Amino acid sequence: MVKRTRRAATRQAGSADTAIARRVETLIGTVTLAGALEGLVLAGRAGLDPTLFLEIARVSSGGSAMLERYGPRVLARRFAAADRPLARLERDLAATLALGRRCGMPTPLAAVAHGWLLAVLRHDAGADDPAALLTVYERLAGWSLAAAQPRAAPGRRSPAAREGIVRVGFVGLGRIGRPIAACIRRAGFPMIVHNRSQGAVGDMVREGAERAASPAETAARADVVLTCLPDNEAVERVYLGPSGLVEGARPEQVLVDVGTTALGLTRRLDAAAAARAAIFVDAPVTGGIPAALEGRLTLMVGASEEGFRRASPVLAAMAERLFHVGPPGAGQSTKLVGNMLLGTNTAALAEGLALGVAAGLAADELLERLLRSSADSWVMRLRGPKMVQRDFRPLFTVLGRLKDSQAALALGRELHVPLPPAAVAHELYQAAAARGCGAEDFATVVRVYEGLAGLTVGPATDHDQAPR
Repeated sequence: MVKRTRRAATRQAGSADTAIARRVETLIGTVTLAGALEGLVLAGRAGLDPTLFLEIARVSSGGSAMLERYGPRVLARRFAAADRPLARLERDLAATLALGRRCGMPTPLAAVAHGWLLAVLRHDAGADDPAALLTVYERLAGWSLAAAQPRAAPGRRSPAAREGIVRVGFVGLGRIGRPIAACIRRAGFPMIVHNRSQGAVGDMVREGAERAASPAETAARADVVLTCLPDNEAVERVYLGPSGLVEGARPEQVLVDVGTTALGLTRRLDAAAAARAAIFVDAPVTGGIPAALEGRLTLMVGASEEGFRRASPVLAAMAERLFHVGPPGAGQSTKLVGNMLLGTNTAALAEGLALGVAAGLAADELLERLLRSSADSWVMRLRGPKMVQRDFRPLFTVLGRLKDSQAALALGRELHVPLPPAAVAHELYQAAAARGCGAEDFATVVRVYEGLAGLTVGPATDHDQAPR
């Protein structure tokens, strides 16, 4: 009798854990879907081809099981009833919010997503597929994704053939720039490098590169110049400042920015290069440091046909995928929206893990369940372990995430596209910076939820004991 009672108790506990895990899965999955739909509307409103944007997002850091499942249905506007209609999803998410209230765990992103589900249900769409959540964002923006015009851009492309000896200049040998430059050098391109910190320059010189004293000198000695710089101020200084790249540019020379730069500044760089009869290309990268080390990055290239032809042999040395997304500026627009999805997905993961721990689950076991669920995503695979193991060594910092999210929100304001989940996520990263975590990996956003709820998702560290 005692054994049967214990087995029953074990089954009951297991059933309760499964129910909690499903609530967390619903939270992360729904917020991830809402963020993806928000991004699709912004991309279309920015003049990007939504089909091409979806293809890029699915293979980059914005990728998720929810985007994979519902993205094609959204583009085809297939909103007919599915196995999990909107009314059921709303009930499930309402139960998740109720769990948060019982545990004293704030769930702001889930609350926003739940509000949008209620808005769709007001239009008698309870039997529709979750893809119909798109209609909320269309109503908010006063614009339909169906009106998006496909760009005359080829999409994923193979690089053009090399034409003779191409001398490559590289400015910005930081955490991402240094491995990118090394890949290009290993591909056999003669290289001229410049960096404010001379240690990285010395490393590249020992590998066969030549040293330049300034960006202008780099431009004067190279055919194609790449920059990988940490912020907009550095980009403006290197391109437009005294002894900058534009000052040293020659007619038909190609200048390529592979960082993530504000769209307005990218437009200024294109105009400044054109004034010197040079060619400007924006080709922001995605994939992170591991992909940069192995030359497996994905690039979103904004370029004229001539710019792509001239730059692509060099870019192919650092990337396994080249997407030609349109003219100069289109690359940055694509990257800004993709980064917006990345930021929202990471904050949703932090919110879900914190809720699960508040409800009594072990974070590592919960993460294992989530990785086998519809909540799975690129973010979960890379940053889920960092949150659970409390490894906040930076692959990309909170301050860098704030720079990117500010740029995406600015694009939304310019186009009059409201971005509520992205705005909530931005404020969560602001809170992480306010806690003194700006130089840590942006997975540290989980600390914000921990501070709100008075819990720790993973094992505490000495840093966690510091006063806040």
